[in-house]
Amino acid sequence: MTPDHRLWIVVADGEHARILVAAEAPGQFNTDKAFDSKDAHRRAGDLGGHSPGPAYDSAGVARHAFEPRVDPHLAAKRDFLHWLADWIDDAAGRDTFDRLSVVAPARALASLQESFGPAARSRLIGTLAKDLVKVPDQDIPSHLTWDLLHEERP
Repeated sequence: MTPDHRLWIVVADGEHARILVAAEAPGQFNTDKAFDSKDAHRRAGDLGGHSPGPAYDSAGVARHAFEPRVDPHLAAKRDFLHWLADWIDDAAGRDTFDRLSVVAPARALASLQESFGPAARSRLIGTLAKDLVKVPDQDIPSHLTWDLLHEERP
């Protein structure tokens, strides 16, 4: 039996992503592609931002509310996930895969799903809100359910 390389399992968080495809051994998967965010792992201060907070008037004790600044760390994660969704959608548009499953922490999963274009969205067969980015390839199958691997229920 030949492995099903037309199924992509995307394991991601806001800083890292792996595309897993079927291995030669039945029920196993190997990383085909891996991506890391260049900025998401750096602290907010390293990216030129600072924590938002109230400002005080130097002439008195009055506080002024400023619109909170976007945390650069969170923005870098969001940008990485949008980039990843675009990349996956482009691959879907080129017919690189037939079926797509996504495993990511809840916030990252929601961001990816919202960012997918029609090509990727039409191939999405399952999602799992779980952080498996640091789980080795050989341990991934124990976390996968039927829904993530098949379009139809048994």
